[in-house]
Amino acid sequence: MREMSKKNKYYVEPYRKTELQYFCRQYPIWQKALAAITGLQQRPEDLEVFVQSGQCSDPTAKAVEAREKYNRLINMVKEAAITTDEDLADYIIYGACFRMSYDELSIVHNIPCCRQKYYELYAKFFWVLNKLRD
Repeated sequence: MREMSKKNKYYVEPYRKTELQYFCRQYPIWQKALAAITGLQQRPEDLEVFVQSGQCSDPTAKAVEAREKYNRLINMVKEAAITTDEDLADYIIYGACFRMSYDELSIVHNIPCCRQKYYELYAKFFWVLNKLRD
């Protein structure tokens, strides 16, 4: 993909944008971890997984901390997508976090906008996320 002009209103320094892209690619991992923690909390005996010898005597507290962390990360990405465009937020998340191209979004999810509009919003999403991550 070509580099964005510094004159673009949604310009993000290229290395920072790469960092944000890899940050977003962790989104599915966060979702799985959050689901696993939620499942563990329904079976307290399984929370012992969070206890490492001598480091934590309260597995419930450790699970709560982990759940808060993953919720915070997921919500940061969602907030950036909603701020970018409320109607297209889900498509932006699919593109940024699940590496779906416009063509894939068009075929699989029937995205309701043109390619140019989507990629403008995609750039804006990373600009917004950059602000939220500061």
